[in-house]
Amino acid sequence: MELELVEVHHRYDRSASLQGLDLHVASGTIHAVMGATGCGKSTVLRLAGLLTKPASGLILVDGQPVPSRSRARLAVRRRTATVPQEPTLLRGSIRQNVGWGLRARGIRGTELRERTAQALDLLQLVDLADRRHDSLSGGERKRTALAAAVAVRPDLLLLDEPFSSSHPSLRRSLRELILAINRTLGTTVIVATHDVQDALSLAGALTVMDQGRAVQAGAVDEVLQQPHCAFIAEFAGTVNLLRVTGGSGTSCRVGELVIQTPEAVVPGTFLAIPSGQVLLGVSEPTTSARNRYPGHIVDLQPFEYGFLVTVACADVRISAVVTRGSVDELELAPGREVWVYFKVSAVRSYL
Repeated sequence: MELELVEVHHRYDRSASLQGLDLHVASGTIHAVMGATGCGKSTVLRLAGLLTKPASGLILVDGQPVPSRSRARLAVRRRTATVPQEPTLLRGSIRQNVGWGLRARGIRGTELRERTAQALDLLQLVDLADRRHDSLSGGERKRTALAAAVAVRPDLLLLDEPFSSSHPSLRRSLRELILAINRTLGTTVIVATHDVQDALSLAGALTVMDQGRAVQAGAVDEVLQQPHCAFIAEFAGTVNLLRVTGGSGTSCRVGELVIQTPEAVVPGTFLAIPSGQVLLGVSEPTTSARNRYPGHIVDLQPFEYGFLVTVACADVRISAVVTRGSVDELELAPGREVWVYFKVSAVRSYL
C-alpha cells in the first residue's frame, strides 16, 4: 500500500497536533517517523490507520483519496493493522489472540487455522501458542500483538514505539521479526519511534517531525548524515553538535579548539559533525584531514554496530562510532590518550 498525507492539519481540543504535515510512504517499504514525545507521531499513525479524520488536508491510498463514505472507508481501513505502544491482549491463549482479528472478519475453519499457524510461525510463537495471555512476558506480549496484526494480512502495518521498555536483545529480535514481515509478506510498514537506532536498523526512509510538522524527509542515511537543521542534528544523537564561540571565516573556535569548516561561519553557529565520519588513532595521523586534535577517552557506550566513543579534546567532547574490532585492536578504554581527526568536508553548519 502506498500512503500519502498532503497538508494535513489535526487538532485535539484547542491544541494543534499536526500543522500542514506532508508524508509519503512508498509501497512495500519500511518508513520511520521519528521525533520527540508530543511531536505528533501517534496522531500520524491514527490518521494512516483511518482511526480518525484530519481537520483538513488529504489522505491518499494508492494515489486515490480515502473515501468518506463509511462502508468504503471501512474497506480501506481493513487493509491496515495497528500495534499500539502497550498492546492489550484478550483473555485466552496466544493462539486465540492471534486468530481474533480473523474471526472478527468472518474467517472460520481451515483458513482460520492455516493463517493463525502462519502468523505464529513467522513470529516464532508456535511452541508458546497455548500459553495464556496473563502468563506472558513483555516480549511475548509484543510478539503476540504483532502476530495478531500479521494474521489479517494487512497491506499497511502501523507500529507505535514497538521497542519501548524492551531490553537490547529483545529489541534486536523484534527488529529482525519486523524485517521478516516486510520481506516475506511485502507489507508496507510505518514505525513511529524516538530512537535513531530503530530508524537505522529498520527503515529505508525517514521523516523527522517537530511540533506537528515534517522538518526533513528522505533516505535514512541522508537525513541523519546530512541534517538540514540543528534540531535534527541534535536529535539524531550520532552527530556531534558544537556551538561556534569565536573565530572568523572558515577557521572558527569551539571552546579551545580551532575547527576548519567548508564555508565561513559566525559565532553562535552550530557545527554538525557525524560521529561516523570522526576517526580515532593512538598516534598523530598522517592523513590529509585538517581537523586533528589530541585528547583522552572519557566514555565508551555500546552501539548498534560497535561503540560510541567520546573523547575530551581540551574542553570539547567529540564522539566517534568505532567498530568492536577496532576497540579491541587499539585497546580503547576510558583514560586512553588518542587522536581525533575528521575532514573539513565532514563539517556542516547551522544557525
